[in-house]
Amino acid sequence: AGPAGALSATLLARQGLSVLLVERRALPRRKVCGGCLNAGAVAALDRAGLAPRVRALGAAPVHTLRLHQRGRAAAIDVPPGLAVSRRALDAMMAAAAVEAGCVLLTETVAHVEPEAEAAPDNGWRHVLLQRTGDNAVIARSRVVIVADGLGHRSLRDWPTFTSRGPASSRIGVGGEAGPGIVGVVPGAITMAVARHGYAGAVAIEGGRVNIAAAVDPSFLRHAGGPARAMLRIFQDAGAPVYGPLDDVDWLGTP
Repeated sequence: AGPAGALSATLLARQGLSVLLVERRALPRRKVCGGCLNAGAVAALDRAGLAPRVRALGAAPVHTLRLHQRGRAAAIDVPPGLAVSRRALDAMMAAAAVEAGCVLLTETVAHVEPEAEAAPDNGWRHVLLQRTGDNAVIARSRVVIVADGLGHRSLRDWPTFTSRGPASSRIGVGGEAGPGIVGVVPGAITMAVARHGYAGAVAIEGGRVNIAAAVDPSFLRHAGGPARAMLRIFQDAGAPVYGPLDDVDWLGTP
């Protein structure tokens, strides 16, 4: 039930199709994400009639990228977009899908049965649904749209969709800081680029600052955790930080 899955579900339900939307976690929920919708994404939401709802969440306009590296800075104009937390965005979009006629299952893990293992069923696909605290059930569908991110959790039994990152892959780290902790300019994304990773910060609804980064695993360990690693990246790049980041509730993702 992220942006891709929820929007697909909404558009299909509006066409009169029977749609089941499955989300592994409870909504609203946080995600490691930059929190920015670029101009193309905003246009897609506009065509679906959902952009006004995004703005109503308090999404902040974004039109500039402020790039920091080694104490130098450059301001780059970008096509206008919006900055909003995934917690607010995804919950709104899932609600829109339900309004369109979808059935929403949260806290449910979905696994698509490989065709080679499934019994012939006149073109129906089988999806195993395991909801927290309930017995597993099988859903039958003509079409399955899998929008479950880089890990392909729902396709874990499909060898053709196996996803393995190299050991040197950076780790995604994200969190939200209170107003005034990280220096951000209204309408701009602050991007700090350093030797061991990069971090972005942008103001979102409520005046909070969304931080998202990609960091070398060894640097994350040696720095002593996400808060110190983020501080080092911002400081090394010359991006302004005005307070400690230890109180941020950090999330990580492969």
